[in-house]
Amino acid sequence: MTDFGGKTSIFSHPVYLFLRKFSLQDSRGGSNPVVTSDGTLKTEPVSPDETLLDAWGDVRYIAYKWLNAVAIKGEEGARIHHGVIAQQLRDVLISHGLMEEESTTCRYAFLCYDDYPAVYDDVITGQREMPLTDNDGSIIVDEDDNPVMVMEDIIERVEITPAGSRWGVRPDLLFYIEAAWQRREIERIKARLDLIEGKH
Repeated sequence: MTDFGGKTSIFSHPVYLFLRKFSLQDSRGGSNPVVTSDGTLKTEPVSPDETLLDAWGDVRYIAYKWLNAVAIKGEEGARIHHGVIAQQLRDVLISHGLMEEESTTCRYAFLCYDDYPAVYDDVITGQREMPLTDNDGSIIVDEDDNPVMVMEDIIERVEITPAGSRWGVRPDLLFYIEAAWQRREIERIKARLDLIEGKH
């Protein structure tokens, strides 16, 4: 981190705030985040692939509810969200030859796939009576030479969440491709209208 008069900058050193399994459920902010877009950090800019734009018309924008929200709030109480299904987006890319069948690797950064390991935790599953020992491990006895017994927690390491995988998207990148696709469609419509109206 670098300090600039009380302001801390970390942009020159990538920092990942969340593990793949643990993602931020929701967030609130007073303003939009600033994203580095400096041209000196990027390759020479080019227009989006025509093949990608050809495929983009097959991408479905949908309305849906999160299953965990339905489980907690009920079907009526859960709110409606809008977006895409990552697997449907993947299938569009595959059908247009932009991604290998059964592949989890995509050259476009708007589609992501992550494997995550199982999550374990130490859980108290009961108690058992055990003789009390001193720092040397010797059993402590009472005045009748009987072991002093105490209750001890039984701790077992249990699997909280099994290992798995998830598909995801970067929504802002989807919007850029959508905008490029719409621009191209509008230009094509304008060209056809100009032809019909005899402007060319």
